[in-house]
Amino acid sequence: MMLKIAFVDDIPLIATICEKLLRNRDALSEIDRFDKFTNSRAFMEAFKFRGTNYYDLIICDHHLEENEQAKGYDVLLLIQSLGFKNTAILYSADNQALLDISMIIDKQKISLMAKDAPGSTASIEHLSKLIFRLKGIKS
Repeated sequence: MMLKIAFVDDIPLIATICEKLLRNRDALSEIDRFDKFTNSRAFMEAFKFRGTNYYDLIICDHHLEENEQAKGYDVLLLIQSLGFKNTAILYSADNQALLDISMIIDKQKISLMAKDAPGSTASIEHLSKLIFRLKGIKS
């Protein structure tokens, strides 16, 4: 099964490293698609062009570049209001922001994930397990 993932982060290196680590763990194969977006505008254009539920998984940084009007949480709420039904993950190194968002997220289909501290791979392990589950593979 081919999995289609969108990764939205204003720091391109983060998406590149994440993709490489997921491929090294065999969570992503050659046929899987891993689209990287450095801002919400580019992502929303692709989202609308490709169709509401084209992506199986969308991972979005909460703190996007400074000139962005919307935070990652706003982007994920917007795509859900447009009919997105698949898996969405909001991640951030800002634990306070994640805590604040967790208080209001109950009704949304959005998961929260903290960015790893240096030397940790907890978020990659979590993503790997999620991807295997989305593919129907027991990890």
